[in-house]
Amino acid sequence: MSGLQGLKLVTAKRTSHTPTTLRRHKLANKLQEQLDLVVARQEGRIHTATRTQWQEDAETGQRVPVQVPKRLREWFWNTDTGKINASVRYGTNTLSLARGGKNAIEVADLEELHAAFTAIKQAVLAGEWTTLLQKPASKHAKGLANRLNGAEHEGMADKTSACQPCHFAK
Repeated sequence: MSGLQGLKLVTAKRTSHTPTTLRRHKLANKLQEQLDLVVARQEGRIHTATRTQWQEDAETGQRVPVQVPKRLREWFWNTDTGKINASVRYGTNTLSLARGGKNAIEVADLEELHAAFTAIKQAVLAGEWTTLLQKPASKHAKGLANRLNGAEHEGMADKTSACQPCHFAK
């Protein structure tokens, strides 16, 4: 065991990922993609994100990983006044950033937009946006529970009857 003498040994316990931390990291990754889009726009180039997809090789018949382009949509747009507005999205939902339905940030140029997205990403990773991320997740969970409980099943006259084949089984 002489090979272990130079190493620092500790008692460690692996932490499990809670749904809250998974939501934080999902939003942080999407914010990083937006930051990459902003940097590409500043440099005057087109940003192409890629993802790994497994495809069958025609020659060997083996499944191999292939990098394919990933479709990204910008969360920011130019206004009529020459400023830039940016929203923050979680899945298909635009997050409400303040009371009164304020759902966008207004900045003067791309440098300010980069700073804004960076600040938001740091706040998300610090856990400051946890309550904002719980609303879309709970809305999704509620809709999923309704579908699983049969509220939207076709052919169910009452809750006691058996579920008839429906669009969820297709």
